[in-house]
Amino acid sequence: MEQTVDVLVIGGGPWWFYRRGHACKDRLKVLLLERERFPRYHIGESLLASCQSTLKLSGAYDKVAAQGFTVKRGGVIYWGADKWILD
Repeated sequence: MEQTVDVLVIGGGPWWFYRRGHACKDRLKVLLLERERFPRYHIGESLLASCQSTLKLSGAYDKVAAQGFTVKRGGVIYWGADKWILD
């Protein structure tokens, strides 16, 4: 397969999904290579409610919501002595 792109991404985590929205708005041709099949139950493969505004801003919310990711209604994050509660 021969293809011309502006951006080649190997591995597409949540950060890249957000950035892809900006690349598309800039009219860049993006090719994402990912070996895993999504969605899968994996830490980081679920959507906290706090992610929704970012996904809506990037224009990706409807497509992400249609993929069947596990929706979490909240979470607790421990970072050293800090404890963050997302609800």
